[in-house]
Amino acid sequence: MSITKRFIPVVFLGGLVGTLTLRWLALEFLYRLMPNFWTGIASSILATIALAGIIAIIITTFIMPIERIAKRIQQTGKVQDGDREVVITAYRKVCIAVVIQNVIGFIIGQLLVMVLDVKNGVVPYQLSRLVIIMIQATCVGTIIALYEIYYLDLLFAQLRNMLNIHSM
Repeated sequence: MSITKRFIPVVFLGGLVGTLTLRWLALEFLYRLMPNFWTGIASSILATIALAGIIAIIITTFIMPIERIAKRIQQTGKVQDGDREVVITAYRKVCIAVVIQNVIGFIIGQLLVMVLDVKNGVVPYQLSRLVIIMIQATCVGTIIALYEIYYLDLLFAQLRNMLNIHSM
């Protein structure tokens, strides 16, 4: 199975797990009541899926050259001069896209949700709670990004061996 087909589901799953985890943490620190928790959860999930979809398209375009190189090397066994640079550059671009997805989703997204919830009166304005939620959002986003990048690194292991790349 290709790197793309194994990595894209992880991007979606990571985003959804992170979103649901963050919503669960927000239940304790912001919403306090289960009915307040459920309002807006559908829009959070839809926004997560939309963002993951956009990032998946971008990541797919970054990984396509890698897939071609891997297929060619498996068929011919020959490594061309620029293959290593193409793979390393594409890997870095995918990592950057993952980080951008998580910054947009977990930091900017959570900030917008909190501002709207406070503005609409869903949650009271308490600076300490809002700061804690932002810290949690940053931590959850960081953990998800690290997990996704670690998994991507595992997927690249065989290709790294073929290209004699020892670290990315």
